[in-house]
Amino acid sequence: MKKNIYLMSFTAALAMLISSCGGNNKGAGQYPPVQVVAYTVKAEKAAYYDDYPAQVVALNQVEMRPEVSGYITGIYFNDGQRVQKGMKLYTIEQQQYKAAYDAAKANLEKAQQDYDRYKNLAKNNAIATQILEHASADLDAAKSNLQAAETNLNNSVIYAPFDGTIGISQVK
Repeated sequence: MKKNIYLMSFTAALAMLISSCGGNNKGAGQYPPVQVVAYTVKAEKAAYYDDYPAQVVALNQVEMRPEVSGYITGIYFNDGQRVQKGMKLYTIEQQQYKAAYDAAKANLEKAQQDYDRYKNLAKNNAIATQILEHASADLDAAKSNLQAAETNLNNSVIYAPFDGTIGISQVK
């Protein structure tokens, strides 16, 4: 029986070998034709661009902060608007700064009158020199107070520091 199995195996292998090698050789090694799509090339304008991850940053950037405190009473621009140098952007409540300016101006006028009065009296040796010196110091202090009050009043209006596009206001 073993011989029979060997004989059948050998016969099957020989049959496969003969069938694979023999027969019609026509078309052996050739592939079917491949379909090709052809286009006609013509000149046109082409829009070409690349996408790159990036972040746009302004060349000049200013973070504006007021030098005086108070409530914002006016906003004079829209977000993203083009502004010119010196354009009014914000106003801060001015009542307290206007009152301080008026008081400083009145104190300066009083100090000037006192100084002028004491100066005339000092010419005639009618008062002590110390009183005239104190009046002079009071006049200088009144001038400084007026200048500080005027600066605060002026700083209650915020202007654009240069030409450009204003960003998003964080004041509402």
